[in-house]
Amino acid sequence: MKNSFYVIVFCCIMFSCDENSVLPDTGYIKSKVNGIETIYSNPVISSGTNFMSSNELHITFQKNGDKYLTWSIDITGVDFQNINLPFVIHGPKEVGLNEPAFWCNINDSNPKNSAYGKTLAGTTSLYWNATLTLTSIEGNIVKGTFEGEGDTSGNPGTFREGEFVAVFQ
Repeated sequence: MKNSFYVIVFCCIMFSCDENSVLPDTGYIKSKVNGIETIYSNPVISSGTNFMSSNELHITFQKNGDKYLTWSIDITGVDFQNINLPFVIHGPKEVGLNEPAFWCNINDSNPKNSAYGKTLAGTTSLYWNATLTLTSIEGNIVKGTFEGEGDTSGNPGTFREGEFVAVFQ
């Protein structure tokens, strides 16, 4: 019954907004990345960057003071309208088109450092030992935890004690 209430509230909020992007000065992504405590808490405010639909969630935060460093978490294949919490996505596994999966990437898009941008650390449930748990969806606030290991473009990423909070408008 409690989960049904959250799903109804969540759906009302989700479908009442044309653009449900993350609100400024709210939320964060943090983790021990390769052993270093790291937090990005400045949401990227641009169309299509941060949103939640019936089966996808995308959040992107910038490192405070550096518009080129971004950290994103992308979740697909989850039925957010009928979700039971906590909801766990664990890899590695072969994933079909509509199966739950997630990606977690820290990128440097500064053209001075790389002409096309560079992934500094990343993991995904598709190929690596990585776990993401959606712990709470209450109203317009989504919370979760994650950890894992990966290798994206030759840059290993080890994420420990990761968590995120996104507050959608």
